[in-house]
Amino acid sequence: MHLSADQSKCVTLCDNGQCSHICMSTNSGTHRPTQEHTDQLRNTQTNSGTHTCECPSDMLIASNKKTCVRPCSINNGNCSHSCSNTDRGRVCVCPSGLKLADSQRDCVKTCQVNNDNCSHVCVDTFNGSLCRCPQGLTLQVDGKTCSSSSSSYPDCI
Repeated sequence: MHLSADQSKCVTLCDNGQCSHICMSTNSGTHRPTQEHTDQLRNTQTNSGTHTCECPSDMLIASNKKTCVRPCSINNGNCSHSCSNTDRGRVCVCPSGLKLADSQRDCVKTCQVNNDNCSHVCVDTFNGSLCRCPQGLTLQVDGKTCSSSSSSYPDCI
């Protein structure tokens, strides 16, 4: 127990409003949530050694170790373009013509991801990628594969 900020009453650390969402006392069981509630929380670091601020699983603790924030509100969720908050955390979203890279944070031109499955030449455009073929080959109906236009050339795949 300690004196409140206005010095009008005695409060426990978890009663003084320091945590934006959940305050866990490290003292003898004060303000302990049920096991079901605990399973839905993400632990944070202790502020003062006598309590810990915690957040629901879809939120993160801010640098002040007291405030819970949506992941996208901190540095755009580390996403290169758009960030979307979901019940499972943040999801990075790319604009049309770009794809989410393996990092799950960066958007890259589609030709930079597996040559956009073009069999030969991939060209990035504002609206996405286009597959092109070298001279003597023809782009097939799938828009990805080049093959010879005459039977004297073997198919190129």
